[in-house]
Amino acid sequence: MNLRALALCACLCSTPCFGDRPAEAEEAALRIERVGAIIEAPELSQYLESLTLRIFPELSGSLTIKVVAHPSANAFSLGDERIYIHSGLFLRVHHEAELAAILAHEGAHLWHRHEPENANEALQNEVEADRTALARLRSTGIPVHYGAGLFQRLMQERETFGFRRWEAAVTHPDLDDRSRRWLGADERSQSQWENPSDWWQLSSSVCELTVQQMLDRQDYERLVFLLDQEDLGWAGAVRDLALAQALQARNTPGDRKRAAAIYARLIEKDQGLPEAFSGQARLFLRSGRLREANLAFRRYLERSTDPQGRRWAEYYVAWLESQASP
Repeated sequence: MNLRALALCACLCSTPCFGDRPAEAEEAALRIERVGAIIEAPELSQYLESLTLRIFPELSGSLTIKVVAHPSANAFSLGDERIYIHSGLFLRVHHEAELAAILAHEGAHLWHRHEPENANEALQNEVEADRTALARLRSTGIPVHYGAGLFQRLMQERETFGFRRWEAAVTHPDLDDRSRRWLGADERSQSQWENPSDWWQLSSSVCELTVQQMLDRQDYERLVFLLDQEDLGWAGAVRDLALAQALQARNTPGDRKRAAAIYARLIEKDQGLPEAFSGQARLFLRSGRLREANLAFRRYLERSTDPQGRRWAEYYVAWLESQASP
């Protein structure tokens, strides 16, 4: 089972169908491990497990949560106390309570021991898992309107870009129905849930990996859509740099100007960020500003220790100097 096959058997916050055949669930887990799709992030996994156990303490002692390297917004369980979360989901989550909503849904699948035999039963399980998740979130004191907001954003993303084949699945819960279900349960009178910064720090490397995967897939439009949101918790220089890179690669009217402004701000704010100089140099190169491109590449070389990046910068510097020779 490769990543594409994995995504086809899994859906957004759902349980793949293995019936009452635990051996098949075990084999699926082993295949995920064998293809190297699991991200080794013990601190992040421990945090996810502790957050889930706050909602479902009954799962203590048996729960395992792992992160799968895939840019889609998926989470799934195998019905045997194992939950898998795609790295792309962290790029869509803006608040810890939104993540708690996802984990509550997956925990509900485990608590109910959902092992659907067919698509119809799987969809019924999705509704039951949502109801249980909503009840558990309330009992834990976690406001449910954060989950409603997450599903609305995911629905907006679906309406903007649609689902790719590797993101869709027969048991995929309808986001329109799900959003209405969570909005109907919204109780704004609940106390606000603290959104600690440390959970973003734990997931930042996973977000960076997802960004790189999307850049490699040339999924620039979606990446700009995800990063260009004011309340995205994954903030700071790394997020700004990724947004500038996506804008520069997308290259629609106005993108270069926005990317240039971000690079200039990053350089002014953080003189030690080499990638900002590299991005700025490439923009200068595209605009025919060769002298400024040469200077920016040289500033990159003064700061960067990345072998591949340095090789490209040295190549450009040599070429630019040859152009400047009489």
